[in-house]
Amino acid sequence: MKPSDAELLERLFGEGPRGAPGADPELVALERLCAQARRAARAPSLDAERGRVLVERILAATTREDLGRRGDLRLAAGFLRARLRESLGLRLAAASLAAHVLILSAAAWALAR
Repeated sequence: MKPSDAELLERLFGEGPRGAPGADPELVALERLCAQARRAARAPSLDAERGRVLVERILAATTREDLGRRGDLRLAAGFLRARLRESLGLRLAAASLAAHVLILSAAAWALAR
C-alpha cells in the first residue's frame, strides 16, 4: 500500500518518529535535511540580529541629525569610530599609520635643521 501525499508530508515535516528500520535511504537523507532546515529556521539568526541593531542605530542617528554635510560627516565619523572599536586589525593599522606619520615628521624636521 502506497502512502498518500499527506502521509508523506506528515512523516517528513511532522514531529513523529523518524528513521524507521528498513526505511528508504533517500527518505532518511531527506528527513535529515528537513531536520537541519527546521533547526536553522528555529535558531535566531546572528545576521538578523546585527541587521536589527544596525537599522535601529541608523534610525536613531538619522531621525535626530541634521541632513546637511555636517550630519553626513558625523554619521561617517561615528561609523569609523564603531569599526575602530570592533576591529583589532584596524586599530593596529591606525596606530601604525600614526606612528609612521610622527616618525617621518620628526625625521623631516631633524633633516631640515
